[in-house]
Amino acid sequence: MRLVILSFFILIMSIVSAQKKPDYVVKMEKKAEYHLDMGDFSLAEYYYERLYKVRPNNMEYAEMLAYSLAESEHRLPMALDLLKKVKRNKKDLENEFYYYYGKALMFAYDIDGAMAAFKQYKMKSKDKTFDNEVALRIQQCNNAKELIKHPLKLRLINLGSDINSSMDDYLPFLLDDGKMLLFTTNKHFDMEYEQYSQDIYYSFLDNGVWSFAKPQKKLNTEDNEELVAVAMNETRLFVRSNYYEDFS
Repeated sequence: MRLVILSFFILIMSIVSAQKKPDYVVKMEKKAEYHLDMGDFSLAEYYYERLYKVRPNNMEYAEMLAYSLAESEHRLPMALDLLKKVKRNKKDLENEFYYYYGKALMFAYDIDGAMAAFKQYKMKSKDKTFDNEVALRIQQCNNAKELIKHPLKLRLINLGSDINSSMDDYLPFLLDDGKMLLFTTNKHFDMEYEQYSQDIYYSFLDNGVWSFAKPQKKLNTEDNEELVAVAMNETRLFVRSNYYEDFS
């Protein structure tokens, strides 16, 4: 009888041991959750993608990776594929799912599909977190439907690796008759806090070529800064500072 009980105990312990997550998975989960909560979506994306590669059938990893991609607006086709996979395989979808699903569909130019997802969100909305955002997205979808009826021919020119990075480079301002460029980027990685920070960079146009963009040290701090406006006479810059867990 003891042998039977011991064998049963060993079997149970083996099952529990097999179900226990490896330490490296637990650590990655904590880092992914931390960066997602902090709004560091690029880093959340990095850790959730590693988790998803380890366990591709884990719908929680797939969903969180898709949310990170949608928030950072990186690789949106991948985000859409992941969300479709989650929709097929997960029974109980949180209401926020429909917000991210609609956002991914919108960027894939499936405007009608996006509208349907956003309306699904509104029907089930209890948590008001995304209510204002959804209202804005629905307005954008309506605008998009009108704009698509009247397409314009545009030519996009990449300014090269001295200006553009693999991160987010945005809010550009041209000064001095177009000879100076100021913009915001989040390509700086803070090793101490393990997060990317927004900083203001500048570049000069010389013989038709933009110089290597450098940080504007007089404006940048260890927190986040975004250049949001320039006075018409170019004597003042308006900067939005975002202080860690404080205010903007």
